Amino acid sequence: MTDEESRRMFAEAMQLFENKNYSGALAILDTVNQCHPNSRHVNFRRALCLVELGRVDEARNCQRRLEGRIKPKDFQRLSQAIEKAQPTRTKDSGTDRVEELNEPETESLFTVKKVYPVSGEECSVTGTVKKGVFHPNDTAYIISRSGARIPAPILRIGPADTPLLLIREGQEGMLLLQVDPKKINPGTSIACSTHSSTDTGKIVIKSDTSDRLIIMERPVELIPLEKMIRRGDYQEAERQLNAYTEQNPVNMFAKRMLAQVYLEKYSPLRNPDKAVYLLQTVYQAGGAADLTVTNMLAHAHAESGDPETGLQYLERMYDSLVDINEKRGLAQRIHDFRKEYNLGDLWEIADSYGDIIFRSTNTEDMVHAVVKGTVPRDSKCRNNGVGEFTPIETALAPLFPEIAALFKPKNQLLSPGFLLILGLMMLAIIAALFLPGILHPQQ
Repeated sequence: MTDEESRRMFAEAMQLFENKNYSGALAILDTVNQCHPNSRHVNFRRALCLVELGRVDEARNCQRRLEGRIKPKDFQRLSQAIEKAQPTRTKDSGTDRVEELNEPETESLFTVKKVYPVSGEECSVTGTVKKGVFHPNDTAYIISRSGARIPAPILRIGPADTPLLLIREGQEGMLLLQVDPKKINPGTSIACSTHSSTDTGKIVIKSDTSDRLIIMERPVELIPLEKMIRRGDYQEAERQLNAYTEQNPVNMFAKRMLAQVYLEKYSPLRNPDKAVYLLQTVYQAGGAADLTVTNMLAHAHAESGDPETGLQYLERMYDSLVDINEKRGLAQRIHDFRKEYNLGDLWEIADSYGDIIFRSTNTEDMVHAVVKGTVPRDSKCRNNGVGEFTPIETALAPLFPEIAALFKPKNQLLSPGFLLILGLMMLAIIAALFLPGILHPQQ
């Protein structure tokens, strides 16, 4: 998306906002936000839309990110709007009752971005899971602005050729719903009761200290098959793993091992496309928080000819990590991945407000932008989308002499050598002027 397109869409969103079409405005602002995630102007307007739609918790999250980055009067306006946000009243059996639009913790929430009608009774929607988890055959409910709930059973998650077992918080995906397409719009929230005990068959998962779901160590019966893979007996390992997954179709560790058979460099069964299919299944079923699964999926996509998608998985994992050592390790993997698949180094430069004002994989362009003053010298930068933004002077000056020269103190231009030469030249001039008179005094 070009800057001109972003400005046009932002203006369109503002017009919808003025016409009180908050759902439409939010849908457009969310699209712009994907390309400009640090824009304080976009996030300020998104927060106001969220307040009008009753999604107060999300508005507060935007407010926290905007503190100190927008004008005080705008921040005050947003704070007052959040405080004034009230629950919506609905009718229930002839009596008034209050129903909070902010759903209780026992419900999962999905925010719709786009709607695709399939028939008069079915439609597909794309969007993001804001909270919880959704499964096929769950009875979801569309939440209208009045607070009324319209039943919308989930017929399928994901595309028809690769349906998913579930979709979790933070993931984007598609839902096929049994509902009239006219009853749902971009920006609409879909709620669903969270299963207290999800039927995941024999999926083996556990929760670590940060409450992230990760794939556990291998089941005991798969140890011999893992040894087969290590010694290169890929065909027998494939045969037994296929038999095992037929009897245990939801065992994710077995599918991860089978993907390894198709991904190994020297395997005669090498098939990165098959590995991608299997690893996506594992990823959606709890492996999204597992470093090994994510790394394998990234390389599977790259080996299938789509390294950009593979990189996105690594970057998403990096953003979700909390442990500093894990982040450092994954940061190095991202650097190595870019180098291995010739994706180049991505340079991002942010201004003093934290908005990214320059992005390029061309190092020469980045250096040129700094040297020519296209970006302010007090800007900050980072490499390959990982780590904190650090000042240009400390991050780039040691790497590029052209940039280092910009920050060199002026008095360093008069080096000792230069001063010595200058002194000798002055002495030569004086000698040329006065020496003839001394040697030939007037008679």
